[in-house]
Amino acid sequence: MKRVLFHILLFESFLSMAQTNFQTELEKQYAKKNYMEVIQLYKKTIARGYRSAKMIQLLADSYYYNSFYEQAAEWYEKLLTNEPEGSLNEMVYFRYYQVLKTLKQYDKAKEYFSLYLKTSKKYNLKIVEQDTVKLLPFSVTLIENLPLNTATSEYGLIEDKNTMIFTSNRENKQHRNKHQWTKLPYLSLYSGSTEKQYKSAMVKGIEKLDYNVSSPVFSKDGRTVYFTVNDLTGKDHKNEKYGLKIVKATIDEKGNWEDIVFLPFNSNQYNCAHPALSTDEKILYFSSDMPGGYGQSDIYAVEINKGQFGTPINLGNIINTSGRETFPAIEDNSGLYFASDGRMTFGGLDIFKAKLWNGIEVLDVLCLPEPINSSWDDFAYYRNPNADYGYVSSNREGGKGLDDIYKFNLKAQTGIAATLLNKISSDPLINATVALYNENFELIEKTLSDEKGIFRFKKLNLTDIYILRVEKDKYFTEELVYNFEQGLPSEIFLEPKDLIIEQGEDVGKKLQINDIYFDLDQYNITKEAEEKLGLLLVVMEQFPDIYIDIQSHTDSRAGDEYNMQLSERRAQATKSWLVVNGVSSDRLRAKGFGETRLLNRCSNGVNCSESEHKVNRRSEFIVR
Repeated sequence: MKRVLFHILLFESFLSMAQTNFQTELEKQYAKKNYMEVIQLYKKTIARGYRSAKMIQLLADSYYYNSFYEQAAEWYEKLLTNEPEGSLNEMVYFRYYQVLKTLKQYDKAKEYFSLYLKTSKKYNLKIVEQDTVKLLPFSVTLIENLPLNTATSEYGLIEDKNTMIFTSNRENKQHRNKHQWTKLPYLSLYSGSTEKQYKSAMVKGIEKLDYNVSSPVFSKDGRTVYFTVNDLTGKDHKNEKYGLKIVKATIDEKGNWEDIVFLPFNSNQYNCAHPALSTDEKILYFSSDMPGGYGQSDIYAVEINKGQFGTPINLGNIINTSGRETFPAIEDNSGLYFASDGRMTFGGLDIFKAKLWNGIEVLDVLCLPEPINSSWDDFAYYRNPNADYGYVSSNREGGKGLDDIYKFNLKAQTGIAATLLNKISSDPLINATVALYNENFELIEKTLSDEKGIFRFKKLNLTDIYILRVEKDKYFTEELVYNFEQGLPSEIFLEPKDLIIEQGEDVGKKLQINDIYFDLDQYNITKEAEEKLGLLLVVMEQFPDIYIDIQSHTDSRAGDEYNMQLSERRAQATKSWLVVNGVSSDRLRAKGFGETRLLNRCSNGVNCSESEHKVNRRSEFIVR
């Protein structure tokens, strides 16, 4: 980029969760196919000292989905305390992060959000210099050089209502002074109607500013503008070593820029440039080479409170490098875009997106792909928040001038669809509610699954992150974080809260505890088996009319007669454990089947792995 203005080139509330009744009463009549509330069983099982990571997670998730955040935090904490970091499903960290944020435990919440990023590998990107950078899922179908470009420099086009504004040093009768280095006019701001966008004139009130002007950003009401100027105190045009400063102006009803004032954090000792406003207008971002930074220029933020400006804060070394970070830009609900040459990407300045925490702390950074970026300097990113196009500035080959403005178009918005199924029966789930949220947990749209269990959202943005929440009465809620890079599973399974116990069924399979495995050539009840049998124990206590046949099995190794005896001992050991813990003996029958009911190919003489053999060393619990 052949720079004229500045040769150093400076530059996430909780989901609204529907409250649902938390079922605590259990049906008592087995003869009427009584239902059991899994969450209550898990609570009682855990209270009895039999616990597993699955039980604790299910309990924590249930509190979370029903908006009992303090209880959810308690059980997530227990789960995370006992399980190795990174061993749990990524959504555990994500839900705990949301819970902590709701409870205003922000430091801890940030810690677990970072762990979610690390575990999910979706947005995990700790960028340092020379790293290979992950790209945003950003699909561009067209990029064109705009007719407004000239042989000089045009860059930084933005849109404000029905007006587009950009920076240029084109020849203009209103601006006679010229830059001593380039012999070109000083940079100024030009505007034009978006309907007649290539017929532009200098912004009203700018012609009286006898120095370089660039990079405006407007308040939502259009009455306030921040922009960058050269401070030419003394008007000594032979001395070009003047610092860049950020100013604020008021726009009157006729469009004139008036009451121009310098912001208080400017200095004659360093440069400040290229302001950008947060969507709530409480934070101003800018680029500066002030002392104490990480590189040639860094991105800073300063809070605005009732028109007063705080102390600028460096956004840190996740975003800033020893190179140049410049031209920050805010896109609605999508983070901070900026240009940098401190990373090994396409070449020169490239455009990146930073995900922010509370508007100040940077969580991760991703790079925009080609053709937004090129091997040349690419900077001054802007995207229309209400349409699928935007602008980027570049000095890439094939341009008309020193710097040109290019328009890019995104692919048409794309829809998604998936089928909802019962996790136990695989039956389609009809009329389940599917809610779509953006990454700031703001509801976008709701829909219902159809008669085949299918739901659809027709228009999604390729660059955005979404949260899908699937809810149906008597099923545990499912939640997925989604973007187009990651994709969405074609089938989403919901686990029933209420399970029906019927004669002849394997209640162990219903409770997902039938995989009570035994060590090779052993029949003693292991600690892991005790945790699972604890759930069956609570079921037997809860439903006194249930009678169970315990059926134990072995693998095919060792002799047939030996295996029959071993399985019998395993069945009796399981029965004894339940009896010792309070189940009446006459409600239980135990029988060993040896290797007569193998579940796979691993019969006598077949070469199988240990994991294949293990499948056959099991116990089943058949209701009679």
